[in-house]
Amino acid sequence: MFQHLELPDSQILDAIDQGEWRHALQLIEKKERRLKKDETIDWLTACKASVLLLLPELAKQRQGRILLELLYERKPPVVDVRAVMTIETFAKRRKDFDDRIDVLWGHAANARPKDEELHRSWFKMRFWVKDWQGARKAAMAYTRHFPNKREPFFWAIFANFMASKSSKIPDQEKALCGTMAYRMCAKAAEAVSSAEGKVGDSSHSDITHTHLTKMCIQEPKNGRVLRGPGDLALLLDVYESQGKYDEAIAVLHDPRTGIWSDVGKTTWNLVLRMFRLLEQTKQWRRLLIFCFNLLEDARPQNLPKKLGYEFRELGNHWAVWRAMLRALANLREVREDTENP
Repeated sequence: MFQHLELPDSQILDAIDQGEWRHALQLIEKKERRLKKDETIDWLTACKASVLLLLPELAKQRQGRILLELLYERKPPVVDVRAVMTIETFAKRRKDFDDRIDVLWGHAANARPKDEELHRSWFKMRFWVKDWQGARKAAMAYTRHFPNKREPFFWAIFANFMASKSSKIPDQEKALCGTMAYRMCAKAAEAVSSAEGKVGDSSHSDITHTHLTKMCIQEPKNGRVLRGPGDLALLLDVYESQGKYDEAIAVLHDPRTGIWSDVGKTTWNLVLRMFRLLEQTKQWRRLLIFCFNLLEDARPQNLPKKLGYEFRELGNHWAVWRAMLRALANLREVREDTENP
């Protein structure tokens, strides 16, 4: 139950894991008696409060609530990660989650803004239970205090994206979360080569991959740039959820962030995403050309050559033929509608 807490007293941890609450309480009180005068250990107080609340006696439960309230209201706030995690883990066991636990995390994060373990623990506790509202708060705080770090930035994008789809969050707040995820993704795409121009601007198609890589490494805020297909897939999910289909296509087409870039790494799933996006936006002619180029590259006589699409035999995949047939059918339908108004 509490293996992830890494409590400093293994006997207490073993008693807790086995559900031996009275024995755990005895061990905690024994530990307390050994403390120096006026010395307190927050994780020990948190354990004691939580164990008391699990005992059947009402007097013990009242004592536990009093101790818990002292931890909630304490100034300066509790900053021991193990203490806050203990409070939360026991609350979940009792099915008595208190919104003040998030406040406790927030106060601890503000009191120890550069304690990265604290920020990571707060986010992971929210992530494990799919509390996307809490996860986004944790990730945004983490990002605010570590502005150049890559991990919290992309955690914040993901948490905002998931919060925007959650049925537990009011519609207005979901819209704000979606907008936030979109703006953060746009910054990540823009940062790939901000010194060279905007993403989607094909005038910079002659930029070499080596140059782009060097530029990203030298970028002072390089933690916030797209670096691989996973980042790109998250961006596409966010863009699609916001109805930004044309922008998603521009990112996939861009030589710096697209399918054949150092970010996209010639990933086949991105080709399938391009099919879907072109179909959603009814860009049938562009879809047809895209499919034709893939098929042309996959022809046996062209395999020894390098025509630029690099998927080789995979370009002859059934998904390419299906997309091409859909494009042809829709182009024919459009032409018929034009000829017979």
